[in-house]
Amino acid sequence: MTEDFSLNWTEFAKDCYNLYRKPHVAAECRRDCYTTEVFESCLKDLMMHDFINEYKEIALMVSGKK
Repeated sequence: MTEDFSLNWTEFAKDCYNLYRKPHVAAECRRDCYTTEVFESCLKDLMMHDFINEYKEIALMVSGKK
């Protein structure tokens, strides 16, 4: 990840909600500290393909699952 690239997890959840306009989407994106399939799908839908593996790795570390 580049140094100037910052993670804003809440913004991802909001952006994902804005794509689908379904209340459960943002909550599912954040559930289990962003380690759900919904979060990965959101990243894909937000065209963040290049960063998916990095975000998943960070989410696993932060959640204590790795």
